[in-house]
Amino acid sequence: MEKITLNHTGEPNKVLVGSFLSRRTTSTYSSTDKQAKVHYSQISGGKREILSIDDDPTNQMVVEDLLIPLGYVVTCAMDGVEGLEILASRDYLPDLILLDVQMPLMTGYEVCAEIRRLYPESLPIIMISANHDESSILEGLNMGSNDYVQKPFSRAQLVARIDTHLRSRDGWMAE
Repeated sequence: MEKITLNHTGEPNKVLVGSFLSRRTTSTYSSTDKQAKVHYSQISGGKREILSIDDDPTNQMVVEDLLIPLGYVVTCAMDGVEGLEILASRDYLPDLILLDVQMPLMTGYEVCAEIRRLYPESLPIIMISANHDESSILEGLNMGSNDYVQKPFSRAQLVARIDTHLRSRDGWMAE
């Protein structure tokens, strides 16, 4: 089944809808599958896509209002399962993922671990959470995130972290 959504420019997006969790048990991903996916910026003339996975519509609007004026394409997923479905349904990866920690169905930690299992390290993940304790931050980093930002966050700091991780990824990919 397909769900049609509109991106920020009003163009239709097609997203496969179904249970990623049930499909995960029957699908296998080889290492060549993982390496075959290019990043959005590699097929879009340099425009960069951020996949924002957060169950709070207000948080999604904040991310869109912050990043779209800066030229980013923002794709929103309202929970971890939908985020994984978006990743699985495409032939390309976003340039970076912003990932909330506290979500229904799957925690951000579980989603992060699954993304790291399926896709390369060249996909930066920044976890965003109201959890400020050291154990939460360490759990996010141990699950494979590249960074951990605490809510409420400074808009300038989040943009700087996104830019830093993308520059780092681009340098790694150029080698």
